Amino acid sequence: MKYSQKAVAKRFFVIMKGRMLEIKGEKFDEIHNSWSR
Repeated sequence: MKYSQKAVAKRFFVIMKGRMLEIKGEKFDEIHNSWSR
């Protein structure tokens, strides 16, 4: 039971980390585009 709970928490953390990187990537692209213009 503890192991499965830990696995779910880890998976959730990985998904959240991926979304954070996506958001950061989008914002970085916006800043880069505004600078290159």
